[in-house]
Amino acid sequence: MLSLQEDFIQVLNKQVQPALGCTEPVAIALACAKASSLLQGKIKYIQVETSKGVFKNAHGVGIPNTGETGIFIAAALGALVANPELGLQVLEAVADEDVKEAHKLVAANKVETRYTGDFEGVYVKATVKKTEGQGIACISGMHDHFSYVEKNGQVLYTEEFMSNEPTESFSMKNIKVADIITTVSNMDFSSLSFLLKGVEMNKNIAREGLKGKYGLSIGYGYGLLQEQGVLGRDIVDEVKMLVTAASDARMGGSSLPVMTSCGSGNQGIIITLSIAKVAEKLGKTEEETAKALAISHLVNAYVKEHLGVLAPICGASVSAGLGTTASITWLLGGNIERITGAMQGVAANLTGILCDGAKSTCSFKLATSAGEAIISAYLAMEDIYIHKVQGIIGETIEDTIRNFSLISKDGMGKADETILDIMLKNAQ
Repeated sequence: MLSLQEDFIQVLNKQVQPALGCTEPVAIALACAKASSLLQGKIKYIQVETSKGVFKNAHGVGIPNTGETGIFIAAALGALVANPELGLQVLEAVADEDVKEAHKLVAANKVETRYTGDFEGVYVKATVKKTEGQGIACISGMHDHFSYVEKNGQVLYTEEFMSNEPTESFSMKNIKVADIITTVSNMDFSSLSFLLKGVEMNKNIAREGLKGKYGLSIGYGYGLLQEQGVLGRDIVDEVKMLVTAASDARMGGSSLPVMTSCGSGNQGIIITLSIAKVAEKLGKTEEETAKALAISHLVNAYVKEHLGVLAPICGASVSAGLGTTASITWLLGGNIERITGAMQGVAANLTGILCDGAKSTCSFKLATSAGEAIISAYLAMEDIYIHKVQGIIGETIEDTIRNFSLISKDGMGKADETILDIMLKNAQ
């Protein structure tokens, strides 16, 4: 049996990965790439079936290197590049000729997409028909986890895949936030230093977003408001500007990769950039910064095991927001009571934010979450936080997160379907 430190390292290595583009359309492209790679010949037809959550998040987001948005172009490009070995950076291999050919496939109605209610969380089934036969590839549980592969009717690989992630011996559900804080605080820097790579990666895409060429240019707009004196240059506004700029570029189709957290680029953005900026302000060492990043990623993973990988509640606001809050309070020197108290404040503040798909307006939600995470952390250091049960806020942060799960899974069971209906009507 592994120690808790070793379990946490495995979780971090698995959940903190670079990706090019939003991870839902990338998962679609990756499944299509795998199915296409099984056969030679010319593409005749592509069919993609996804869970509601994947469809919702892939429908309106920018696709790198294309200037386009959505599922159709992502599926076509994946099938054309047919290079699944690149994983979540599969679209890195896209060339101009691939984009032109993808447009032809879409225009000729050779790409079909639909969603199913049979699977929750991450689920993609890609069927690619070529002149030499047909390939099928399924991704489930995680954005780069293949659970089924078939070539011309012959099953090459299979495992049981349902709505949850692949079964593992270690579950984040079985721990407490205090376990994360205590364990990470005592870990060696050498085992966590790799997390710092995500900081520079996400700073790069933030700098790209500040140029104002992507999405709604919200990060660029924050900079303009600072110049006009409408906003200040304090730590909250600086972090808001950075996270929105990075999200603008990512959701707008930038060709730069991001470091993700639990399969989400936006969650990776809010965690890395918020913590890095606060750590810089406080003069923290690389070791302290790396440990703060570890705490945040692990809290994010803990919350998402309760909510699910894709949920009706916005993950960047809730799960990544709670992780960021915990880490910043820890950087400020807060004890476990203040850390969980700050998290309770963010939980009470941001629970109601819906996930209505990945798109340009996600930048607004990142700004809200990042700002409230920092404010709640500083308030907690003054012992200003929720001290008793209120609404959905439980006695402990673990109780509150379990309440989140009930709201997301039971209370909002039809939310994704309703949101999808609205999105598809708007698209018409």
